[in-house]
Amino acid sequence: MSGDTLRDPVTYPNWMWVLGVILALLVVGWVAGCLVRWWRSEDSDVPALLSISEAERRRYLGLVEEIGDRHEGGELDLRDLHLALAGLMRALGTARTGRDLEVATVDEVEALTPTWPQLVAVLRECEQPSFAGDPAGAQERALDLAREAVES
Repeated sequence: MSGDTLRDPVTYPNWMWVLGVILALLVVGWVAGCLVRWWRSEDSDVPALLSISEAERRRYLGLVEEIGDRHEGGELDLRDLHLALAGLMRALGTARTGRDLEVATVDEVEALTPTWPQLVAVLRECEQPSFAGDPAGAQERALDLAREAVES
């Protein structure tokens, strides 16, 4: 029976071993390059605030005044005033930083925008519960802080 004989093992040609080593070195180099780039990344640096045009600044100030007028007219209570101002200030923060601040906590906003303490101050003021302290003073304080954040 001629099919019962064993054959010698077939080895890979030498060029395949060289190609495998080159590919392995390329993968290791690529991973090392990604790690070095990640290690030296500047994402932790504080981004500069983007400027907004004077027309946009007036628009935001007009929206702050509109929220204040709606509160004085009785359409918004203090809680609604705080919610509206916080939403508006988060939209302004997103526009000026280029980062999504719509769902960030106040502590996260503070960490992301240490060069803009006015934004953090108005968001902290809007966190105050409506039953704590002087409601009339809280309204004026929140509106003044919002105006200051828009102007800064």
